[in-house]
Amino acid sequence: MKQQQPRASDISTTMNRRRIRHKSCQRGCSFLEFLYKNRPPSDMGVSEDMLESMVRGEYFVLARSKSRKTCYVRLSQDHLNLIISGHGCLLKRKKKIRITDIKELQQGHEANYWKKLKRKIPEKNLCFSIIMEKASKKNQNLIGITGQITEEWMRGLLSLFHVIDNLSPEQQQYHWIWKHFKEADKDNNEKLNLSEIYKLFNKISMPISDHHKQYIKVIHRKYDTSGDGMLSFSEILEFFKEITSRPDVNEIFKQYTYEKSNHMTPQELVKFMRKTQGEGEVEIATATSLIKKYEVGLDNGEDNMQMSIRGFTNMLLSQWGSPFKKNDSETVHMDMTKPLSHYFIASSHNTYLSDHQLYGESNISNYQRAIDQGCRCVELDCWDGDDGEPVIYHGHTLTSKILFKHVIEVIRDCAFQKTDFPMLLSIENHCDVAQQDRMITIMKELLGDKLLLAPIEENENALPSPYALRNKIILKAKTLSEGKDDISQELSDSIIYMKSRHFDGFEETRETSTFEYMSSLGEEKAEGLADKETADFIKHTQWQLVRIYPKGTRTKSSNYDPIPMWNVGSQIVALNYQSDDFETYTNLVSFRRNGGCGYLLKPSYLFSPDFNPLTCDESSACARPIGIVVRVISGQQLPKPKDSKDKDVVDPYVQIRVDGCAIDKQTQESSVVEDNGFNPRWLDDELHFAVTFPKLAFMTFNVMDKDSIGNDDLVGRYSIPVDSLATGYRHIFLETLKGESIGPVSIFVYIEIAAK
Repeated sequence: MKQQQPRASDISTTMNRRRIRHKSCQRGCSFLEFLYKNRPPSDMGVSEDMLESMVRGEYFVLARSKSRKTCYVRLSQDHLNLIISGHGCLLKRKKKIRITDIKELQQGHEANYWKKLKRKIPEKNLCFSIIMEKASKKNQNLIGITGQITEEWMRGLLSLFHVIDNLSPEQQQYHWIWKHFKEADKDNNEKLNLSEIYKLFNKISMPISDHHKQYIKVIHRKYDTSGDGMLSFSEILEFFKEITSRPDVNEIFKQYTYEKSNHMTPQELVKFMRKTQGEGEVEIATATSLIKKYEVGLDNGEDNMQMSIRGFTNMLLSQWGSPFKKNDSETVHMDMTKPLSHYFIASSHNTYLSDHQLYGESNISNYQRAIDQGCRCVELDCWDGDDGEPVIYHGHTLTSKILFKHVIEVIRDCAFQKTDFPMLLSIENHCDVAQQDRMITIMKELLGDKLLLAPIEENENALPSPYALRNKIILKAKTLSEGKDDISQELSDSIIYMKSRHFDGFEETRETSTFEYMSSLGEEKAEGLADKETADFIKHTQWQLVRIYPKGTRTKSSNYDPIPMWNVGSQIVALNYQSDDFETYTNLVSFRRNGGCGYLLKPSYLFSPDFNPLTCDESSACARPIGIVVRVISGQQLPKPKDSKDKDVVDPYVQIRVDGCAIDKQTQESSVVEDNGFNPRWLDDELHFAVTFPKLAFMTFNVMDKDSIGNDDLVGRYSIPVDSLATGYRHIFLETLKGESIGPVSIFVYIEIAAK
């Protein structure tokens, strides 16, 4: 196969290159320059020469499905966006890609695009692909002029990812201010006049009454050090530091310092962390490390280590102020030695699809994306392909096809990068026997000893544990034992613990089936069984695996609510991971527990003969009731909802909802703060909740914008398993449905939990 290499002469003239580079050298202000103020770029893994080169830009070939076109790629002057322009007269056609929207870079021919090519394949060292976080956004496949250029851009972009991913809470706020500063700077002169400052304040939901305008004018004069009637970003930053002071945090800080001093000693910090935050394991050494980490500009010695209000605020804005228990999210703390049927398993439906079930794109990157999100059971719809090579796609639809062997390569490479607990492959087999033989040959060759081909122990009477199955890939598929004569003997012999069989009822299964078999149920059938045969459903899932999948009419890849399925013990609750909806968000939130390993030990209720999620209450023998008090204190930089009018200002209130068993479903709301989304302060509204089965319950914090006409609008949300809820003072950072924080947007609360 002949490989093609782009020539410099095919890409541009020397004159064009010089003209464009000269224009991009007229640099303005960069956000990252503010990060480098007290720390050189080299310490952060970023070369100044490399950044300057990327801002100047470089020519690449942009490879699409049916064409290849020359483009000019450069880094924006604020270092936060990639700008891809057309060539020559098409230079005005620009595509902007935010660095934060990029999931990863894939070097060489690793991306789906290159694997599908059959001819005119460039040399591997020239290629790289920009893989977007959202499956709905197009990936960018680029070919460099030389291998050195490709390598330099890969290294430069990876360095930027590292810097942005590791911003401190304070730097994240600066980043948020910077983005709004750039939006308000309409004339791109790197400064804001008074009119632009008013617009900036309105954009960030600060009230702009006559009184506030007078206040802004006073502050404006104070920070206009140049005297030109405008504020630069550094001046705006000082401005924001004054108006974002936290009296609520200062009040807490003073309670734990001797004679209400301006500094907190390590001993005082230990007392606060243990008594108020419930962090019982914090010692002096931990407190000292926290002071070193979050105190800005610390230059005093070990004997005089103290934390200021600024460092204290930074700490409460960090993971140490998260409402999610640190042990739950950071470590595998559950018993992993029980049979596999005792665990909830993070599972994906039609993993290969990027969007629509009837005409969406199939992409191998979706497997890596799902596994990176903690998924431990992926689906492979296998069909006969050309040249004897099986393919994966949604059969009898217009969805595109990908090669089975390419998917297995991706699974091999990423299945055990984040955890060593087993990877499950749910194979929907539509191939003839010959291509089934090819499938198992591919898996044996590519997966080697990772592929489970024999029972863990002889004479087993229950499924082995996740611990016993570490670093193993387990297949689920139909076998010859189901009376099928169109199944490969070799493939059938490779299905050890997840042998698919038709479900004919719980009683029939108990009489004719054993632990190594499993059934798949459509959501409607599963919901009916959960409602009418609840006890039998729970008993069945104690010893045999059950997989639930979305109904066929969900052509837009929507999802069903996973909570009722977990409430009856269903282990493999498969969802369309490609969709951004509340159901996939709930799934993501649930599997943040146990170190994000994709396996959660089911609570003891699901092994009690008395438990029924629909009828049990506090009087039930299996009940473990707790009381939760949430005191809503303040909000920080709450944005306007989408489709808000320019002059609208947020009127926020907090709605807290509990989902889980029937007895635990409830919703409560705080009071409304009028005309202030920037720094609203509640009068310490207290909301009380009684939760009977906390290990199956989820608490969702919805920040709403009160609307005098029509429905109230959602500003943002945060969900958390009730059993993982930390106590004390916590910042709840609002998230998108992808589980990503919406900048520095948060509410500050105090949480108490007690057994009832």
